[in-house]
Amino acid sequence: MKQALQRFAGRRGLAWRSCLALAVPAVLVAATIAAGLVGPTTAAADGTASDVVVSGTKTWQYRDDNQVPAEGWRTSAAVSDPAWKEAAGSFGAKRGAIADLGGGNTPKNLLNQYIEDTSTDIPVFYFRTTFGVENPAEVKGIEGAFAYDDAATIYVNGVRIAGGGDASFDESGYGGSNDSVPREAQIGFTDIASLNLKTSGNVVAVELHNGRPSSSDVYFDLKKMTLTTGAAEADIKGVEYAVGATEAQRNFNWLGTTSANAFVTGLSQGSITSWSMRTTPRRARPRSSPAVSATAPAPPSPMRSPWSFAPRTTPSSRLTARPVRIRPARTRTRASSPSCTRARARARSPL
Repeated sequence: MKQALQRFAGRRGLAWRSCLALAVPAVLVAATIAAGLVGPTTAAADGTASDVVVSGTKTWQYRDDNQVPAEGWRTSAAVSDPAWKEAAGSFGAKRGAIADLGGGNTPKNLLNQYIEDTSTDIPVFYFRTTFGVENPAEVKGIEGAFAYDDAATIYVNGVRIAGGGDASFDESGYGGSNDSVPREAQIGFTDIASLNLKTSGNVVAVELHNGRPSSSDVYFDLKKMTLTTGAAEADIKGVEYAVGATEAQRNFNWLGTTSANAFVTGLSQGSITSWSMRTTPRRARPRSSPAVSATAPAPPSPMRSPWSFAPRTTPSSRLTARPVRIRPARTRTRASSPSCTRARARARSPL
C-alpha cells in the first residue's frame, strides 16, 4: 500500500502521506459498490399500507345459530336480519366455554359451540364486516394473518382471498385440520381487479368450520388485514458498474422484475457533492426482466481511479453490498534505447 502511494504521489509531485486520506476512503467506498455486483439487491417503489382489520378493534357481525345466512351476506354492505350478533375480537369455544385452546389462543367472545339441546358441534359459523378504501385504483395487494380451528375461508366482496384447511367439506359443512391447537395462516392476495373495490361498503366475509360433530373446540381470529398500495417489491439482479463513454462518466446497469422507475444515489469524492440520478426502463433483456441503466457524472478528484461511490437507501431503492479489497492497477513501461533496438533486430534477423 505504501509503495503504491509513493509511486502515485511521485507522478504528481505530492508527499505519499498526503494521499493516504484520499486513497483509503476511495478504496473502501469503491469496494462497497464492487461487492454489490456479487448478488441480487432489492428495490421497492414508493408504497403505503393501510390496516382495514385489526384484531380487537374491528366490529364483526356473526352467526352461531346453525343457520345459513340469506343470499348476499358475503357482498351486501348491510344486512337487516336481527339474528346477526355483533362483537370485536377473537371468537371461539372449548367444550362450550372460554378457555385457552393452546398456543395462547383464548377467545374474547364465546361462540355457541353446540347445536341447541345437543352435544353436536355446529358445523359452520359466519362472520362479516365492512371497510372503505380512499383510492381503490391504487390498491395493489392484500396482506394479513389469521388463526383458525378447524378451517376458515376469507372472502372480500364475494371473492376468496385466503383460506386454511378449507380444501373440502362434507355435505353438512364439517371439515378441516382437526388439530388440537389453532393453526395460523397468511393472506397474500394480488388479483385486486377481481374484487371491484369501492370507496365504502367493501365486505370481508368468513366461514369458520368445525372439523367433525364431536370436535372439542372452535376458534377464529383475523389478527390483521392490510391493503398495500404502490408497486410491489422487485428483485434487482445483475448489477454492473463500468466506465462510461468518456472518463467523465460512470455507468450502472441492472436487470429488474419491474418496469417502474428506479433511483440511484451516492456521494462523490473530492468535492463531497451529493448527486442523484433517476432512471427509466429500457427494452427488457430478457423480456421478462426490464433492463435499467443510469449514467452518473464522475466526481472531480486528483485521482483517476478508483472512483468513489457510496450507496444510500432512498424511498424507492435499497442497495446492499459486502466490502472487498480493491488494489490499484499497475502499469508497466519498458525502457528503449538505440543499443537495445539493434540487439532485438539482430535477434530477429535470419542467420
